[in-house]
Amino acid sequence: MNVLSVGELFWDIFDEREFFGGAPLNFSVSAQRLGDPVVFLTAVGADQRGRRTVQSMEAFSLTTRFVQVLPDYRTGIANVTTDALGNATFSIPRPTAFDYVRLDAPLLAAIVDTHTDWIYLGTLAQTNSQSEDQLHQLIARMPDVRCFYDINLREGY
Repeated sequence: MNVLSVGELFWDIFDEREFFGGAPLNFSVSAQRLGDPVVFLTAVGADQRGRRTVQSMEAFSLTTRFVQVLPDYRTGIANVTTDALGNATFSIPRPTAFDYVRLDAPLLAAIVDTHTDWIYLGTLAQTNSQSEDQLHQLIARMPDVRCFYDINLREGY
């Protein structure tokens, strides 16, 4: 099964510690470990976290072929706080690089050539109309693809 993950990548920041994550990443790493090829469509900033993102993806054996580096935007972060019971609250500053993925005709053709069986859709990948329109274009070009929308609701989104 060939998987295309579309969505957000984050550095979860707990006080002084940072962890690479995001629901689309967690799903993609698990699918890859189970033997299903995964490609990821997202964007990172041309910043230190963006470079670390690409290195971390490669360490997880994920291709970075469709990871766009956008110098005008920062790589996604989630500021995480926990209460006395350990319940987490996330603050996600926007906009961020993954909000500005550009899906032009050559990229769309290259993605179609991956012969994707499933598209995994992250929640935040659809929070602006441009991203949502691009996802509809992508899905329309792959009529036999199945979609998995990971509803990961956060306060304010």
